Amino acid sequence: MKRTIIISILSGFIFVFNLMAALPQPASYDHYNIPKIAFNGGRANFTWDWVGPEGGTFWRVVVDPQNSDLAFALSEGGDLWRTVDGNSWLVVPNFMYQHPNFALYTSQNHAIIAIDSLIYNTTDGGNNWTQNTQSFIDIRGLSETASNVVYLADEDTQDVYIYRSDDGGVNWVSVGILTNVSAFHLLRYDPSFDSTIFVCIDDMTDTTTKSLSVLASTEVQ
Repeated sequence: MKRTIIISILSGFIFVFNLMAALPQPASYDHYNIPKIAFNGGRANFTWDWVGPEGGTFWRVVVDPQNSDLAFALSEGGDLWRTVDGNSWLVVPNFMYQHPNFALYTSQNHAIIAIDSLIYNTTDGGNNWTQNTQSFIDIRGLSETASNVVYLADEDTQDVYIYRSDDGGVNWVSVGILTNVSAFHLLRYDPSFDSTIFVCIDDMTDTTTKSLSVLASTEVQ
């Protein structure tokens, strides 16, 4: 009887083990990597490859619009990582433990990094960086579209100031203000509609539902 019970238990373990082995497995339980997608003949045939970097959680990736092998990745640990071949990654020493908020490629080899109230520009794909002469209060959003026209959201207590740059993030001009904002979430811009931006906020004026609001502006220039 005991032998029958033991054999049954072992058979159960083997069944569960085989079932788990048949399930899709992550590339590694010890590391979080950035997947790279390659399209072959349409969305139905795409495949994913692990391309690194290893050693943390990465919450934002931006890619050069003219060269998909050039990219930056922002890590939860506060570093900015860079690849020039799409596979191997190195930490950008300028921003170690600086916790960049946002990164954006505006055009080929041109990118900007936002850290709290400061903007940094590069014109050579990330080899050299220059701190922008204009400082802000608390940068909460970039338009995140590869374009020389860039919008930026700068928060000050309950107000959010919207800035626009026409030269890839070098010079900035204030184009509007959102008042009574309890929380700012995101800013989006489509270059096909040059005069329209969209923002998502929590509106303090709605005291009953405290709803999430999506606003569009058609007069931002």
